[in-house]
Amino acid sequence: MEEACECSRRPLDGSLDEEKQKEMSHRYLSLMCQLQKLGYNRDVHPIFSEFLINAYGILKQRDLRGNPIYSNQVSLRKMVINIMPAKFLRDTLLLLNCLCELSREDGKPLFAW
Repeated sequence: MEEACECSRRPLDGSLDEEKQKEMSHRYLSLMCQLQKLGYNRDVHPIFSEFLINAYGILKQRDLRGNPIYSNQVSLRKMVINIMPAKFLRDTLLLLNCLCELSREDGKPLFAW
């Protein structure tokens, strides 16, 4: 929640825009509630996400834009099932489900290239 405070500062004088902070805090709490319904755990999944990025890399570092598999949620799930070790599969699929839900909710693509 500290990020909401920093992002809600007015650029000209650095003062706190309380309305913006309130909106951002509400959005954060709403998203966390929505993701928790899908099984997201704030104590586990941020650390697990960091582990996945460190272990498997960042998509920006790879030239994946032309491959349609990365825009298709069903194909992504199949790829995760085929690639991930069994001990990481459940949490990886949970994170993918969360990302897909956020993408659907926002009406935006899963990945912005």
